[in-house]
Amino acid sequence: MAKQYVEISENDYPSKEKIWDRLYQCRDFELSHFWQKSVFVFSIFIVCFTGYGGLVSAAIDPENKKSLFYIYQYMCGVSLLGIITSILWIYMMKGSKAWYEVYEKSIYAIECEIFKDSNKKYIEGEFAKRMSKNFNNNFFDNKSGAFSPSKINMVIGWIMLIVWCICGFFGMYNLNFSVLEVPALTDSLLCIGVVIVVTVVLQWVISFFYKK
Repeated sequence: MAKQYVEISENDYPSKEKIWDRLYQCRDFELSHFWQKSVFVFSIFIVCFTGYGGLVSAAIDPENKKSLFYIYQYMCGVSLLGIITSILWIYMMKGSKAWYEVYEKSIYAIECEIFKDSNKKYIEGEFAKRMSKNFNNNFFDNKSGAFSPSKINMVIGWIMLIVWCICGFFGMYNLNFSVLEVPALTDSLLCIGVVIVVTVVLQWVISFFYKK
C-alpha cells in the first residue's frame, strides 16, 4: 500500500485559546484523580491495619500458643503488603504531582503568549503572586497557608512506610525470638537488617519497572 501524505496548514492547528482551555481541563482532571487515588490506596491501608490488629490480638491470646509461628508469619506477610502499598502510594503521588506541574507550567507559558500584547494580567501566575501575600503559615491561625497538599500526601506515604517497617520488625522479632529462640540482640540486628534490605530492594524494583 502506497504511503499517503496529508498536508497540514496553519488553520488545521487549534487556537491558543483552545489549547489553553484544554490544559485547564487536563489539570482539573489530574487534580480530581489525585484525591481519588489517595482514597483508594488508603482503603488498602485500612484493610491491612485491620488484619494486622487481628493477628496481634490472636498472638496475645494464650489459647493460640501453638499457632504463634504461623501468626507471626502472617504478620510479616501483612507488613510486607503494607510496605509495598506505601512505596506505590509515594510513587503514585509523585507521578500525579509531576503531571499536575506540567499542566500548570504549560498554562502559565501559554497565558504569557496569549496576553503578552494585552493589559490583562496572567491569570495563573498573577493570581498566585497576589494570593501569596495573603497567606499566613501560622499553625494556630484559621487563615489559608502556603502548604502543598500533594507534598503532605507524600509525607503520609513515608510515615506509612516507616510504620509498616516497624510492624514488619515486630513480626520478625517475635517469630525469631519467641518461636525460634534466637538471642535478643542477634534477633534485633537481623530483623532491622532484613527490613531495611527488603524495603530498599522493593523500592528499587518498583522504581525500575514502573518509572516512565
